[in-house]
Amino acid sequence: MVPAPRPTVPDRPSRSGPVLRPPEGLPPPAIAGVSLGWESGRPRSEYWLERTLLKPALQSDVPLDDVSGGPPALGVELPRLADTDDRHAVDEQLARLALDRLLTAPGYRFYRSPSQFPAVLQQVESSGQVDTNPSILDIHTDGHGRVLNADLDSHHLRMAAFLEAGKRTLGELPFDQVLIKVDGIQRGDRVWPMKTHGYALSDAQLARCTGRATSTNDGIGTVTIPNTPNYELGSRTTLGRFHQTLLHRTPPKLGMFFCDLEAPPEAVLLLAKAFKAREGLDEVVLVPEPGLSASARARLATLTDAVLAEEGLNLYRDEPASLHAHFPDLDFHELVKLRLNLLYGTALEDIRSA
Repeated sequence: MVPAPRPTVPDRPSRSGPVLRPPEGLPPPAIAGVSLGWESGRPRSEYWLERTLLKPALQSDVPLDDVSGGPPALGVELPRLADTDDRHAVDEQLARLALDRLLTAPGYRFYRSPSQFPAVLQQVESSGQVDTNPSILDIHTDGHGRVLNADLDSHHLRMAAFLEAGKRTLGELPFDQVLIKVDGIQRGDRVWPMKTHGYALSDAQLARCTGRATSTNDGIGTVTIPNTPNYELGSRTTLGRFHQTLLHRTPPKLGMFFCDLEAPPEAVLLLAKAFKAREGLDEVVLVPEPGLSASARARLATLTDAVLAEEGLNLYRDEPASLHAHFPDLDFHELVKLRLNLLYGTALEDIRSA
């Protein structure tokens, strides 16, 4: 199946819809007397990472999130899972599970490199499967076999490709393409450690980490945590929405501008605006470097006020869940880019840097 053509959309995205107020638990700004760029009296975002920006992230034609108020409903009554069910029996019991209702992992609000999708789709269409490790699903129950919700923990492109190829339920997929955990345990096997992208987690979740990635194979900032539903980890995106944004969303043209604030705020602002104009960007996020000097911290208040008043500019605050504090030995610039990918829904290779 050939992917559907993109719908006609405006060339430049806009902040359509409500401007969000800070989510609950937002800490006071680091600079005394500086207000955040969120208008009160409007619906708040459930996506906690919004707290790390001064203003709501610029969005385009298709929202990244489609879940609120709790994990997505399954939409179908599934049989209870018995303790004696083996892997094949579990697979059969879950055959009617709708793929588009799976909740993505917290690091998959938007895919890092959408350009990889056509090759994955070609494999699915030509052979009915993808020749890699299986996608991991975690089925959460009430402890007595009744299925409450279902999470997708890995290999999201493959599952999106199955949707694009017309597959709608788990029972339509080859058995070996999916590894199913029930409350964290694969039947007849063992407890599988849960690995996820630490840059997408809150302070509370990062405090529960039992290990961090020791190789690049797991990806920068990957952590191991106790088995936890994706909703509790902050995910608000179903596989159905992930599939739609992968193919049918026009991402904002985004840039990140790193600054040590040793120059006057007015000069920093001019440089950021020139970078935005030169690259033809929709929004530029100013990112103060870690470890600012005392004089630079004093200038940050002035810069913050200026960014608040300037359309097309934003400010990355690195709080809560400071990337520099939690991952001091990793590339701060790369971690910020990964977060901005989730906040704006712009591919990593398309985020300009200065």
